[in-house]
Amino acid sequence: MTNHLNFTNLKAKRLTYLLVVSLFLQSCNSDEETPKEPNKPWVQNEISPGNFTVNTGDVILRPGSGSGYYSNGTFYTNNTVLRQELPSSPFEYYTIRAYIPVNDTYGARISKFGASLYYYNQNKERIPGDFDQSRFIQFYNSGGVEYSVFEIVVRDINLLADRENIEKVIFVFEATHYNLSTEEIENVELVNLEVFLDTESSGGSTSNGSVMFWVNQDYGCGTIDVTIPNFGTKTITSFFGSNPGCGIDGSANFSNMPLGTYNYSASGGSCSWSNSFSINSDCATIQLTL
Repeated sequence: MTNHLNFTNLKAKRLTYLLVVSLFLQSCNSDEETPKEPNKPWVQNEISPGNFTVNTGDVILRPGSGSGYYSNGTFYTNNTVLRQELPSSPFEYYTIRAYIPVNDTYGARISKFGASLYYYNQNKERIPGDFDQSRFIQFYNSGGVEYSVFEIVVRDINLLADRENIEKVIFVFEATHYNLSTEEIENVELVNLEVFLDTESSGGSTSNGSVMFWVNQDYGCGTIDVTIPNFGTKTITSFFGSNPGCGIDGSANFSNMPLGTYNYSASGGSCSWSNSFSINSDCATIQLTL
């Protein structure tokens, strides 16, 4: 009886051991059979801009206020270029490069791309992308992060020739991430690369001043538009008995301009003016007379 019980206990122990080993092996096989989810580049790294050009010339793209997401989920980056570094000839086309993170599992494409031009008078124009010129450029690796680099070209001579009144250019496109093996779309994101035309460096070290244009009587010209190349157009809507100083409504005021010498032109009805002026202090005032 005793021997029989010992044999039974030994058999039970062996069965328990085999069961434990079997469960362990199943657990190991289960881990091996369940692949880990690959890193999603659109979660790990942000899209970034670079190589902004006007016509054929590179313009330095400086950091702006940063990046983030609009309330509707659109991703944006904010950047600036200095007006004094823009080419003097009328704008014919813009290009900007979009760096979109990818990896061994996911690739990227762009679509629905173009630009929105914003003017000082609050008008907005939409320019479609030039599909014949816009293209994939290269793969790029920075700090261990791989990017697909695309160049976006927008071209409309009629709109871009009005360079003095442009306040900012926003490149708009959809970035699509897809699975390289299955071609299935995994993520679609609307992106805005904002480029503001600014008058001072990001460091704020440039000395700046203001200029004001005014008239002392009604010349019968109606409203008078004053244009300073690269700094836009402002309007004189009133006349003053004496110099009103900078910042007064009814005069044409330009602010945040680096100290230096500039050209201007002004017109209204049959009246016209053109000349140069200098800003060497906080406020320069120019009276237009006939």
